[in-house]
Amino acid sequence: MILAKYHQSERDLLLAACDSDLIGKTIILENGAEVKILESFYKDKIVSEEELIIMAKECTTGNFFGKETINALTKAGIIFKESTMDLKGVPHSQLYKFF
Repeated sequence: MILAKYHQSERDLLLAACDSDLIGKTIILENGAEVKILESFYKDKIVSEEELIIMAKECTTGNFFGKETINALTKAGIIFKESTMDLKGVPHSQLYKFF
């Protein structure tokens, strides 16, 4: 399952999306930095791949974690495999649209 949530600011619409099994996980990087995948940031609703793609086309920035989420966005041409990082076995990508 994919979880997604919009975060609206004055000028931007951020889409946070991740695989549901990653909620609550903390990834500790080599430099000691921690990446926490928080329910409060990523979970508003469960979405299908099609819904995720529509939401990603509407957002101005995005933050994505997980194989299912990244694969759906890659298949749709919204992000590229080359722009995806591997954080301790968890795929991660960010999206920035410039207008």
